[in-house]
Amino acid sequence: MNKKTALSLGVVTTLALLTSVGYLVRRNKHRNRYQRLVKELLHRLQPSGIQLEAEAAFSPHYIQRVQQQATGRILMLKSSAAARLAKQLAESFRPWYYGGDDEQQIYQVLKQLQDKVQLAQVAQAFLKQTGTALISKFQTHLDAQELEQLQKILPKIPYREHV
Repeated sequence: MNKKTALSLGVVTTLALLTSVGYLVRRNKHRNRYQRLVKELLHRLQPSGIQLEAEAAFSPHYIQRVQQQATGRILMLKSSAAARLAKQLAESFRPWYYGGDDEQQIYQVLKQLQDKVQLAQVAQAFLKQTGTALISKFQTHLDAQELEQLQKILPKIPYREHV
C-alpha cells in the first residue's frame, strides 16, 4: 500500500469515526431529554397534598393508598366509565400503517379526568383491557413534545371527597 492510499484510508476512517461519535452524542442528548421529560411527568403526578408514598397515579395501588389516607368517601368514576375511557385510549394507539397514534383523542380523553384517582381508575382499566400499562404506552408511543403536552393536561389534584 502506498502512502497516498494509506493517507486516504486514514482520512476516511477518521471521518467515519467522527460521524459515528457525533451521531451517538446527538442520540444520547435526545434520550436524556426524553428521560427527563418522563421523570418530570411522573414527578408531577406525585401526590403532594396528602401523606402518600411516592407513587404516581399510574400505580395499581394508588387508589387503595388514597382511600387509606382520605378522611371521607372519595369521588370515583363508575367502572363502566373508566372502561369506556380506557377503550378510547387503547383505540388511540395505532400502528403507523393505520395512520399512527391519535394524540388528539388521547388528550381529549385525559382532559375529562378531574383528579389522579380517576386517572388511576382509567390506567387500571387500560391494563385490564390491553395487558399493557398505560404509562408504558405513553413512553413508547409519544415523543418529547407530546409528553410535554401530556404534562399540561394530566390532573394535578390527588383526589376529591364527597361533601
